[in-house]
Amino acid sequence: MPLLCLLVLVQWVGRALGLMRVGVYLQGLEDALRAAYPSAPPTVFGWEKLLADARPEGWWKPSYEWHDFGAIAVFVLLAAGSIGLGGYRGYARHEATVTAFVVAESIFLALFAIALIVEMAYVRRNVRRTRQVSSTA
Repeated sequence: MPLLCLLVLVQWVGRALGLMRVGVYLQGLEDALRAAYPSAPPTVFGWEKLLADARPEGWWKPSYEWHDFGAIAVFVLLAAGSIGLGGYRGYARHEATVTAFVVAESIFLALFAIALIVEMAYVRRNVRRTRQVSSTA
């Protein structure tokens, strides 16, 4: 089960990062079309920019990064629960071996989750900044 959770996470993070890149690409196309057709209404060719600039109004301003981190946390918790349950069930006769495997798997799971979170944060923060720099050059 932990391996399945990690594989689902890898696939999901890859898709999420791909969708971020597609959004930036589409925003570039919209900007180019808006520059080519300045007489178009202002609402045309602006969907991706609207999404990128959207900030909820109200007393609580949710961050879209937390949606990504929450999805990662769900699968990490499933994997951690599976590791814990497996360790609990196998502890009866092989205490030292089970303890060593649970600790090793837990460390690996934690490092893997941190790596995915850092990658998501890095891409989300820098993908639009890179596009803005390349479009002004």
